[in-house]
Amino acid sequence: MRLMRGFLAAVSGLVAVVALAVALPAAWVAASVADEDGFVSLSRDVVTDGAVQDAASDLLTTRLEREAGLPAQLAETGRRLLERATDRVFDDPQLSGAWAQTLRRTHAALLDDPAAASGQVPVPLDLAPLARLAAERTDGLVDAPDRLVVELPGGPDARALRLVDESPGLALAAGLVAAVGALVALLVARRRGVALVWLGVGAVAAAGLDAGLARLARERTVDASTGDGLQTALVRALADVGVTSFDGWLVWTALSGAVLAVLGVVVALVGRRTA
Repeated sequence: MRLMRGFLAAVSGLVAVVALAVALPAAWVAASVADEDGFVSLSRDVVTDGAVQDAASDLLTTRLEREAGLPAQLAETGRRLLERATDRVFDDPQLSGAWAQTLRRTHAALLDDPAAASGQVPVPLDLAPLARLAAERTDGLVDAPDRLVVELPGGPDARALRLVDESPGLALAAGLVAAVGALVALLVARRRGVALVWLGVGAVAAAGLDAGLARLARERTVDASTGDGLQTALVRALADVGVTSFDGWLVWTALSGAVLAVLGVVVALVGRRTA
């Protein structure tokens, strides 16, 4: 009977740790990618990255020059004016709001109906909010377009989009499994202090495993980025902010696990003294 209880406690604890390792990235994706506000909050600061600004400025200049249809005799002068205008966009106090509009439009285009996607999906980046800021500085040379969509190659595949869409349900299911597994492990364990220690150590291990996998995913994503300048710059910037954001979740998980382990040691020591 004791052997059976110990075996059941060990299996339940292992299930709890594995489920936690699944729940953490699923919950982060649900909060920071699937949710529109979370996505905007996560991605808002990438527009301050120097490589993203340079690539976006070049692309805006080219697209606005095309939209303007400048005659040959004004092409060189007009492009210089457009270059100055697009460069100044990134010092504009309205930049953050304009970039947030771009992010919301992109999020809606990608995730409004992920079930309809197939194959690799290009990222439709609507730069019209940024183009509006640039157009205001061209002394009427160009009009602000309502839409200025740039399709960046090398986007997510359809399966990844569906996983993002399903992440809230997966996070909830994995979280419930982790909670039930931990509870069963504590209830059937012969020494609950020891069970607490192992659950705490398991939480730290789950956080460490997810940290390693996040960095591996970042490297693979960056290495697979073969698109134009803006696409590559955005992928690198988003990968960096994503790992940093997820690390914050993992640090709190590891700290909670460490506290749980310490609590288990205390419970075990008290149990020995009162035995």
